[in-house]
Amino acid sequence: MSVSNRKRPRAPAIVIPSQADEQPRFGRVGAIAAVGFVVGVAWPSLARLELVPQPPTDSPAPSLSASTAAMGSALTEMAPGSQGSPPAPAAPAAKTLGPKVRLVDIVSCVDADGKKRQRCDAPALDGALAEPLKGLLACDGAEGQSGALSLGFDVDFANGSLSRFTVGRSTTLDAALARSLAECAKSKLTQVDVSAIEHGHASYRVFYLIEFSRSVSETSSSRALSPPELPIGAVPTEGELQGQSGRATVTWDVAIVRKAPKDGAILARVLGGTRVVVTGRQGDWYRIKYNAKGDEGFVFKSAIGL
Repeated sequence: MSVSNRKRPRAPAIVIPSQADEQPRFGRVGAIAAVGFVVGVAWPSLARLELVPQPPTDSPAPSLSASTAAMGSALTEMAPGSQGSPPAPAAPAAKTLGPKVRLVDIVSCVDADGKKRQRCDAPALDGALAEPLKGLLACDGAEGQSGALSLGFDVDFANGSLSRFTVGRSTTLDAALARSLAECAKSKLTQVDVSAIEHGHASYRVFYLIEFSRSVSETSSSRALSPPELPIGAVPTEGELQGQSGRATVTWDVAIVRKAPKDGAILARVLGGTRVVVTGRQGDWYRIKYNAKGDEGFVFKSAIGL
């Protein structure tokens, strides 16, 4: 093929825009703005859409229904200070806590032949004796007391009676009061009928523990007046007596009870194994009640295993 028959490439055309072509097309921009205004502003109003909360108006609220109005009227009548309102309930009276009663031990029993036995069955005595023993709260001097009365007596099924009332060693009440309560129990419990209780022996020697508590109001007032109590084992400030409550057992062979910590006069010597009531602590010394009368003194902490 000859060179003359080949197509020659076209030369590129160069276009120079005029000054009018370089001006922005405001007509197109205006059309876009108009469409945006219709979509963003005019359309929500036409469609009744609320894009933001409207401020409250002064127009009257819709009227309440008859049932709603009646309910509002009833609530108004029940409001405090309104005419016909019921009187405020009176404050509850101080409640007296009745004693807790539990059978501690059946010491021995006697069979029909009069032979004493150490191993005995356990008759269901609580059903007949629990309520009468709780009634000891009505005895002289019992109300308002706080402590335990260990009461021993014989339950004689042969003649259907209770007898030989004694005060046990676990008693923490005042000795005179404990004896008075034992006499009161004798007068109250001798009338109790035990014939319906199933039993395997003719009579039983039993011990009950009756635990008295102060009334709720007395307990609250005593707590308000007494110093704050610490748990047993917590260390108070040296030289400061802090109230504590609980029970402990003497671990030394003989614990010396003093009138004051360290150098106080010796009040008593308590044998090992004795249960004592802890009432306070001062440094390494505990204040305890060490006898049935409620006498108090101080023992060193390790003497009661603390």
